[in-house]
Amino acid sequence: MVNEDKFNCRQALCCFTLHQNPTHMKIKHVAATVALTVLTLITCKFWNRSENKPTVSIIQPPIPTADVPFSAYAVDADKGEILHFSSGSSIIFPSGAFVDESGKPVHGKVDVVYREFSSPIDFFLSGIPMQYDSAGTTYNFESAGMCDVRAFKDKKPVFVNPAVKPVVNLVSHDAAEDYSLYYLDTANKKWVNLGKSKVLQVQTPAITEDFSTIEPIVMPIKPVMPEKINGDMPVIRLNVDTSSFAELRAFDKLQFQLDKNENRFDPKDATEEWADFKLNKRNGNGLYEIGFSNKTRSVNYLAKPVLDEKDYKKGLEIFNAEMRKYEKKLISLKEERESKIITLQRIDSLNNIAIDKENEQMEKRNKVVMAENYRITKENIKDMNSLMRSFEITGFGVWNCDRPRPVYFKGQFQVVAHFLDENKINLALSKKNVFYKSVNGLTPFEGEKIALAQFDENMIIGTSSDTFYYASYENVKAMKLSPNVKECRIVMKRVENKNNNYSYITKLFGN
Repeated sequence: MVNEDKFNCRQALCCFTLHQNPTHMKIKHVAATVALTVLTLITCKFWNRSENKPTVSIIQPPIPTADVPFSAYAVDADKGEILHFSSGSSIIFPSGAFVDESGKPVHGKVDVVYREFSSPIDFFLSGIPMQYDSAGTTYNFESAGMCDVRAFKDKKPVFVNPAVKPVVNLVSHDAAEDYSLYYLDTANKKWVNLGKSKVLQVQTPAITEDFSTIEPIVMPIKPVMPEKINGDMPVIRLNVDTSSFAELRAFDKLQFQLDKNENRFDPKDATEEWADFKLNKRNGNGLYEIGFSNKTRSVNYLAKPVLDEKDYKKGLEIFNAEMRKYEKKLISLKEERESKIITLQRIDSLNNIAIDKENEQMEKRNKVVMAENYRITKENIKDMNSLMRSFEITGFGVWNCDRPRPVYFKGQFQVVAHFLDENKINLALSKKNVFYKSVNGLTPFEGEKIALAQFDENMIIGTSSDTFYYASYENVKAMKLSPNVKECRIVMKRVENKNNNYSYITKLFGN
């Protein structure tokens, strides 16, 4: 398994006859099977060379000591690797995924750092801007998952190879399809919309499940494009039901012209009666091997499927129709394949968790500890989310699956808020944000007015002198604020300086 260390990125940067007179071969029986495997590649246009360059102006943690920490990993750039995270998310780094600033491949060990943001408190503490400007209108982001990934070689930033991009499978808590994928362009200080975010439904298996029975994905058979008879090589015309060969449906009158390199042909073979016939697809070169046999002998030829001039137009139309069906199936199967890959990755991750726990239990030789650790492991697996947002990353940095929300919406009401500390002393609160419990996002406010949601629960947070202050959902609810209230005093609870860290503050809110 990959070792994981927590640290802050600021401390360590990341087919017998002659063609002229065709006659039929005498065949009593026909049987054949054909298989074809097709692979698809994904391309993407976006690649930003400034991806790893640090900025201080757009990402500003409100409390430096409570910034969301990174986890550190080592990845073999030549072999590639899959990183699994405790949240259930993962990143697939293919071989050759890293390049240096000049675009040359990076070899050997690469240091990768990663952090994930799943809740409003994460968004706030990270200092990552959660607002989006479109046509001059500002919107607040509602997130279905956000992460920050960076990579370094000998402490120098490395970049994504645009020909071999990593794939992030990010745990999500919302299956809605109206989220888009955004990349934070720190150089131009803005979010870049890269289109709709794709949701994958991934089944989390039980820890004791037998995973050897997972069925492989059967790829569709690619249709063969018709060719016209050409040259002087003999043509064999066969009465074959093309339904036995899915890729030959465009060839209504099936003929095969011998390959130009075929030297085993004897014209006498066309006058002999054959008892059996076999047709097999040769991989990669468009040729088929045709075999005829009887009690005394057998012959085999290499040939390609062809059509007469008068049949070519109709065959081409059939081919184009079959090709459209084929391409549609590929898109569907590609998504199925990605989902199975993620499932298998998770299986691997869960098995590793189980093995680690078992070793720990054996070392301690304590049945009570064994039972407790097993219970905890099962709970962790049960809690793993079955939804994933899957996308290629074209640059290192912050990636966010979001949908913009208007700053002000129906059901809000504004109040002039005066903040006090627990001693009822006036509090100069900065970086004020309101959390709406049903919205996974931030709503920042400046000045005296804040907006509360009438039909939702509200929490208010902010800082003063690098210290965290908050009024919990329960505290605000107890104030019984309503649209009739125009002005109010809000007492904020203070987190002591020694507790102004990510672990303590997130535990306050159940993270």
